[in-house]
Amino acid sequence: MARSKIVVPGPGDSNSPEREASRGSRGRSARRPVVVPDPGESASPPPKVSRRHAKYVVGPGMAPKSKAAGGGASRAARGSEAPSKIRAPRKRSRSKRIGLIILIAVVLTVGYYSAVAWRTNSAVKHTGPEVLAALSADPGPINILMIGSDTRAGGNSIIPGESKAGLADVMMIIQIRGGSARILSIPRDTRVKLPGYGDQKINASMPLGGPVMTVNAVKALTGLPIHRFAIIDFEGFIGVTDSVGGVELCLDNAQRDSMSGLNLAAGCQIVNGEQALAFVRSRHTQILVNGSWTTDGTGDIGRIQRQQKFLGALMNKLSTPASMTYRAWDLGPALGGAFTTDPKFGVLTSARAARAMVGGSDSMELMALPTVPATMNGIAYLDLKQPDAQQVINSFRKQ
Repeated sequence: MARSKIVVPGPGDSNSPEREASRGSRGRSARRPVVVPDPGESASPPPKVSRRHAKYVVGPGMAPKSKAAGGGASRAARGSEAPSKIRAPRKRSRSKRIGLIILIAVVLTVGYYSAVAWRTNSAVKHTGPEVLAALSADPGPINILMIGSDTRAGGNSIIPGESKAGLADVMMIIQIRGGSARILSIPRDTRVKLPGYGDQKINASMPLGGPVMTVNAVKALTGLPIHRFAIIDFEGFIGVTDSVGGVELCLDNAQRDSMSGLNLAAGCQIVNGEQALAFVRSRHTQILVNGSWTTDGTGDIGRIQRQQKFLGALMNKLSTPASMTYRAWDLGPALGGAFTTDPKFGVLTSARAARAMVGGSDSMELMALPTVPATMNGIAYLDLKQPDAQQVINSFRKQ
């Protein structure tokens, strides 16, 4: 059936009633011809409008969306709100993840080193409680009497009656003052009076009276309080050196000693436990100078210097990142098993000593007790050299 067209009057038709109706619904929008089906024609469904063009379709009572007014403003509003609704939660979520990672790392680190400390402390052996009566309890810097026994019995056999204790081959006072350490070495041939034995070399105090007599002898000689006691024997010394993979020693000249087994070349080299032991024990050292072997002649003083040199090198090795991280799991028990201490030498004291001594000779003040040769009844001793010895001792007193 043919369709007739009805033209909607334009703006110029002022008397048109349709104009008033369309003005309310469309405002001032332009008019277009509308095709209206003739009466009786079956109504066909409205054509489908794509989503792309839907915004241009205007229905009854609807105002067209203007890009300049409505649409643009809406999108601007959405654009201005989007960052605050999206970025803030992401920042909070990222911060939570970082915080969680840090927390897990801290927990794992604390757990790891707590386990290392437990393994180390569990491996340490202890003397009998009788030594506690000889130790000092006054406050102030902690003085640790460290003994190196010349026994090779293993297990640090130092208590008379259980096994013959070795001589005090190495003797030093390690003072922990805050975060620093100072070491005072005592020559093994220094003369002291031992109860029931008279004049003796101080290194004889270990086999004659064990830790109690040794602590009392050092206190009488120096006048310094001794708060803690520890001893390491030869087997333990070798084990500690080998457990860190050897220690680097740098020598200006080649050195040898047929008595201790020392035989080291000039220059820097890694020494194992046996070589290190020969180095610190040597008392008849010969030095290669201009192609000729010359006797060192420094006796106990040169020996103490070698002991302190090695101790500094060992501390340097213990302070390496490898020794303080993944190697600590096995190194801790090896160190603990090398020592026998008094019953109250706990984890906190060990931690303070380790922290103060890590860094090697650069972070430690190394001194030796000044002595002079002396002879009595045909026996060679060393007596304190005064007033030099007293000046050194005074520097270790509580300040």
